[in-house]
Amino acid sequence: MFVVETENLTRIYGSGEAQVVALDHVTMQVEVGEFVAVMGPSGCGKSTLLHLIGGLDRPTEGSVRINGQDLSVLDDDKLTDLRRQRIGFIFQFFNLIPTLTALDNTALPLMLGGAKPAEAQARALEWLEKLEVADRRTHRPDALSGGQRQRVAIARALVTEPDLILADEPTGNLDSRAADEFTGLLRDIVDRWGRS
Repeated sequence: MFVVETENLTRIYGSGEAQVVALDHVTMQVEVGEFVAVMGPSGCGKSTLLHLIGGLDRPTEGSVRINGQDLSVLDDDKLTDLRRQRIGFIFQFFNLIPTLTALDNTALPLMLGGAKPAEAQARALEWLEKLEVADRRTHRPDALSGGQRQRVAIARALVTEPDLILADEPTGNLDSRAADEFTGLLRDIVDRWGRS
């Protein structure tokens, strides 16, 4: 079974002389439990590919399927539900909410999905413990190191127990030591927790 399938995935921005082909007929498959890295120079379409796979953007042509579900047939509400339940996102600049604690940032996806606060915080704490930042749960992002913020962002991405984790340039904002540590964490996510 494939967690991700794309067929002739194309994204074009603009028109005429201003037209930019950001992605040109990409066909790929990612198996359940597979670890895939997409590499290339700036502007080659890596982020565009992730945004299309994650349902954050719509293709100009082609299709994306997540666990066999064609994203093009989903309305905005169903697409939002799929993203919240099946896909975890990790962004280069963490995108943590500055006024929330690490625990509240981690619990946020569950709260948005309708979980009761106590249940959401208990599950969030479990993931903060797994990622070894539970001792920083009451701290806001500005009181965390870059590596700690990244671990909180990973916990937030995993708290809904999604099938797929999409990380867009996740090491771009980290020093080489933290980047190596983060890459190891991603490998653990696949190996220990069965995510793709």
